[in-house]
Amino acid sequence: MNSAGQIVFVAFIAPSAGPRDAARKLHEDAGLKFVECYISASVETCEARDVKGMYAKARAGTLPNFTGISAPYDVPKNADLIIDTGAKSMNQCMIAMQRHMINNGIISDGSSASRVVDTLICQPTEAEFEAISKMPALEID
Repeated sequence: MNSAGQIVFVAFIAPSAGPRDAARKLHEDAGLKFVECYISASVETCEARDVKGMYAKARAGTLPNFTGISAPYDVPKNADLIIDTGAKSMNQCMIAMQRHMINNGIISDGSSASRVVDTLICQPTEAEFEAISKMPALEID
């Protein structure tokens, strides 16, 4: 999709640097843009958001090899963008992502005649983001 000119967001959750570096190299070798975003939150923040109780299971030892608890996590050292979701509101995080995309020529800010995908530069309210964050996660079998 990226090679067809589409902006693609991938939740590439890789606890070690190797696969992240390989994804970057794959894109760069193909002449495609790649932006590594470190969407961070402290372990405490993640545990507070954990509606399934997976962190509690990991701490109790019943869920082995859990990233950040019983398995290592390599914090990205060269991320192009770092967004701390524990310290910023959802709206602030979205604006930071948009600003990065505008500053790096990925999208337009809408002030020029170039075509812009409207949904990428809207600014939903905090209430809209709260509603989205409360939606249940999709279960994939």
